[in-house]
Amino acid sequence: MADENRLVVKVVNRGFVPATLTGIVFRKGDHVWEERLDNIRVLPSAGKAGGETGVLVEIPLPRSYDWVAIRGSYDRLYPCHYEPFLITLLVVRTVDSETGEGVPADLSLSVHSTPLSLTAKGPEYRMVLSDEDHTFQVSASATGYDPLSLGGTVAAGETKVVTLPLNYNPFDLTLPSTLTLYRPYSSQTYSGTRYEPYQATRVVRDSSGNPVYDTVKVITGYTWEEKVVREETYVSGYRYSYTLYTRSWRWFPPGWGPWKYAGSGTETFYSYKGTSFTTGGSWYEGWKKVYTYEGPVYATRWVEYWELRSGPDPPVSISPNVRNVQEHYEIRKVPRTETYTAYKVYRYTRTTYPPLPWPEVEVNLTVTPRNGYSGGVRLEAEGPGIGARLGGQALSLGSSASTSLYLRPSSPGSFTVTVRGRDNSGRLVETQTLRVDAIDPHPADTYSETFVGTTEVREYVPRSWSPPGPPP
Repeated sequence: MADENRLVVKVVNRGFVPATLTGIVFRKGDHVWEERLDNIRVLPSAGKAGGETGVLVEIPLPRSYDWVAIRGSYDRLYPCHYEPFLITLLVVRTVDSETGEGVPADLSLSVHSTPLSLTAKGPEYRMVLSDEDHTFQVSASATGYDPLSLGGTVAAGETKVVTLPLNYNPFDLTLPSTLTLYRPYSSQTYSGTRYEPYQATRVVRDSSGNPVYDTVKVITGYTWEEKVVREETYVSGYRYSYTLYTRSWRWFPPGWGPWKYAGSGTETFYSYKGTSFTTGGSWYEGWKKVYTYEGPVYATRWVEYWELRSGPDPPVSISPNVRNVQEHYEIRKVPRTETYTAYKVYRYTRTTYPPLPWPEVEVNLTVTPRNGYSGGVRLEAEGPGIGARLGGQALSLGSSASTSLYLRPSSPGSFTVTVRGRDNSGRLVETQTLRVDAIDPHPADTYSETFVGTTEVREYVPRSWSPPGPPP
């Protein structure tokens, strides 16, 4: 079966098939009807699948007929008989890969097991093959579609349906993927004189220009006494080292024996005794100490006394520790002074870089036809914030065509421009995007000034600038 509602049969006319077949007439009882050629598929055959004396056709749903005739040349009827025929059928269909609709295409079919190569038309083509296994290769090409080839096998008695999904690709859009735009700016320089007021002091003069003097009491300083408590070191005694000698009385002969060493040590005295001295040793004493001066003995104590002090300012506070504060001054003649407003003079230069309006930039957009397409192209462009517009929206493709894409940003930032291309029927074919980075590079203003001097009167000094502009 080739389809569920059609039957492949072989119609035989007693060994003769008319050269022209326009239809088949069927009769069932008293009812006669005819299937014209536009409702009958005459199947081409490879080899002798149809036989030498018959033709293979697909007719409506199988049914039993009383009588069948072929309508051929000169509208003559040729009585025939028919019989169901088991065939090996290869069906090639070409469809749009996106929509699934049939696409009229040029087919190139090669059956390798049977020497056969032919060119046919889609979107559907049927071929009856000999009753054996086959390998095949089929290629399809259509205007605006990428060519496609497929190969495979078909077994004896099998109806093989091969679908070739063709990719619709009639043209290419070409534009840059990224673009950087820089906002232009100008340069303006201003120069002038700046006055800064401050409070100054000057000598008052009389009408003759001589200084005016005032007699004033000029304080030269202060003196006072301040209680001070200090720790001091003083001599509290005198240290002596001594050596002790003793002697013993003897009775025979009566008298004192010799002096003998009996020890040593140190002693402190509160008065100076000299460098050396001896105690004891009288005729009636049996001991004596020989002293040698070693040095003074020191101690510390806190001493309180009043110290005279002076300074340009009086003491910070008057307390029991401060007394007798006195002011010292002189009577002098000093020039009389007055304060007034004077001016520091500066010469300045300022340079500004005001930005200019964003320019409109032209980007080239190229459309290149593919796969034999020669129809029209409709272009669309959109780019929020960058004012995208096309120089031409409708192009005709005999060969490559180009138009201009104009861009003008309204502010710095990153923007995306989308360009879409459609064919004559309005079908969207390709979408390209362009990233645009808009940069405002103008530098910050610069300012410099130089101190010139001071003046008591602010004089008018004309500013100079190029071009005219505001002072700082």
